[in-house]
Amino acid sequence: TYELSTAVGVGPKAAQIVWKAVAPKMDNMFAMTYDFLGGWGTQTGHQTNLHATDRSWWGMGADVFINQMIEVGIPKEKLVLGAAFYGRGWEGSEFDGSLPSADLASEKGASFGSGEPGYFMYWDLRTNYSKEQGYEYGYDEESHAPFLWNAEKKVFISFEDKRSVKAKAEWAKQQGLAGVFTWELSGDPDDELTEVIHQVLSSKTAKN
Repeated sequence: TYELSTAVGVGPKAAQIVWKAVAPKMDNMFAMTYDFLGGWGTQTGHQTNLHATDRSWWGMGADVFINQMIEVGIPKEKLVLGAAFYGRGWEGSEFDGSLPSADLASEKGASFGSGEPGYFMYWDLRTNYSKEQGYEYGYDEESHAPFLWNAEKKVFISFEDKRSVKAKAEWAKQQGLAGVFTWELSGDPDDELTEVIHQVLSSKTAKN
């Protein structure tokens, strides 16, 4: 027995697909609800936040995109919510240390990262981007999105942690989605984030 699945996004391409014909043939559709922002542009903020707010760039949020996918005909019981085991960062940020806003910009994407400029694996952030290195942790409760801020270097990093993936797993369960997947497992070698998702999805009830 083989599984037939696909990655999915939003926009004109997704809207052009006749999902009523495609969905019955698919086992799961994996929603790429990450990389909302990155070092390819100066716009700075959350790159995989669960909820969109009035502070979100272009109203970006995993919940908004999931609902758009359902509206174009993707059945929610086959739709898998995406979580990111990595972060995106920027240098020369205008951030003021509070919460990112819709008009927040930076001079450039980060010139450093986990083997790739502006790209930070979760394990790397946990180990090498702490208060000792000048990074302050913040959490946007409305968006369910953590971030790191280095005021001296003017570096802002958006990422995922145990708190945010727990919120995603609980929300996916409440909405009746198929589950949660990640890009990518190598970012979480000690299974910290994976275990949180597993615990939520394997429990009999979800938090209301």
